Amino acid sequence: MRTKSITRRNWQLKQLGITQWNLRNPLIFQKPTVVDFFNHNTPFLLISNSSIQKYYPFICDVARSMNLNPSQLFEVIPNQVILFPSKLNCYCWWIGIKATKNFLGISFQTDPLEMITQDSNAKRELWKVITRHKRLIANISD
Repeated sequence: MRTKSITRRNWQLKQLGITQWNLRNPLIFQKPTVVDFFNHNTPFLLISNSSIQKYYPFICDVARSMNLNPSQLFEVIPNQVILFPSKLNCYCWWIGIKATKNFLGISFQTDPLEMITQDSNAKRELWKVITRHKRLIANISD
């Protein structure tokens, strides 16, 4: 029944001369994150192609080490990042991907979370990066 109503609607739109458009990547607009983080002074973006949960224990540990709370973390995909202005003051953690855009603030890249959580050397490298940028990251919570 639903398919018939969709087909009928498409036919009616065509008769009216209305062109329908489909988004190439509807995931870009699926999450309210894109608009929500502009309300924060300096958001911390978790950028990955895979789904990242900001309440995942390892992510919470990383956030806590940087004096952040989960409300300051925002999960985004690379296609969303393209839409952000370059002069955005934010900090980026590129997880499992290469950085595709530079913003004002620190940015660092790591292996995918699955690899970091299983590899002590990868964890050690992440903690070194965090320690190196600790002074800058502390400004987020101000």
